[in-house]
Amino acid sequence: MEGAIFRAAMRERTGMRDPHKIPAYSLTDAGRYLGVPVSTIRSWVKGRDYLTTGGTRRWPPIVKPAMDSPCVLSFENLVELHVLRATRNKGVRIDAIRDAVFHLEEKYGSQHPLAQQEMQTDGVSIFIEVLGKLIDVSHNGQVAIRKAIEVHLKRIERDDTGMPVRLYPFAQKHSPRTPSPVAIDPRVQFGRLCVTGTNITVDDLVSRHRAGEELRTLSRDFDTPVGKLRDAMAHYYEVA
Repeated sequence: MEGAIFRAAMRERTGMRDPHKIPAYSLTDAGRYLGVPVSTIRSWVKGRDYLTTGGTRRWPPIVKPAMDSPCVLSFENLVELHVLRATRNKGVRIDAIRDAVFHLEEKYGSQHPLAQQEMQTDGVSIFIEVLGKLIDVSHNGQVAIRKAIEVHLKRIERDDTGMPVRLYPFAQKHSPRTPSPVAIDPRVQFGRLCVTGTNITVDDLVSRHRAGEELRTLSRDFDTPVGKLRDAMAHYYEVA
């Protein structure tokens, strides 16, 4: 209910009706859902200071949050962060990633190029090409980066217009090759993380399980296999 009230307030405050663009997620939410440290999320969406021999400078943000003050993210922002994580995990310098994203912004005339459908067509090639010019990365390194991005892009479901409508984040204890046990859909449960294919929120499952309810009880109440619930909750914590 708190999530519903918060999102309704954001919708009224911003005048937005598109659930994909409504400010709905705190930095903490984004970190938990995507498995990325909150400090990293913060630097990606707010920028950060760094020291040089000439003094302190500031890296501008890579992802433009749906709301600046307070900093609140949209579903579209989550998709961007999800794709950005793929490149960063390969050890690519953040300044190079930022320049490549800026190049995509100019190419597509969009403030959110990592979330656009073009990213799944020629966007990756352009992104890799720019990175190759900015950093000393071998051919094998470029191939590895491309594969990582493509794996992440496959976790984004789009509608007929190319709009991202559902995200299947990587659960912490599952292989990238296995289907995601959790999903985020801004039209379901106000965009909260849910068990894939259901409207069961992972937060509710974890809360009840931590309160002492057994998995078989939850399975019966939600009419969902025990294994499916266990896999979803494992996104957050160790399930006995």
